[in-house]
This record gives sequence, structure tokens and C-alpha cells, in this order.
Amino acid sequence: MELYFEYLNNMIVRNHATNQLNEGFLAKRY
Repeated sequence: MELYFEYLNNMIVRNHATNQLNEGFLAKRY
């Protein structure tokens, strides 16, 4: 069960990093 939460946490962190990248990319375009 703990492994599942660790997996979930990794997905959230990775998703957050991707969102930050996308926001930075969009900000540069305008």
C-alpha cells in the first residue's frame, strides 16, 4: 500500500514540474 502512495506522490510531483514547464513555455511565447 505504501508503494502505491509513493507512486501517486511521484506522479503528482512530476505533473507539477510539467505544469511549471508549460507555464514557463507559454509565458515566453507572449
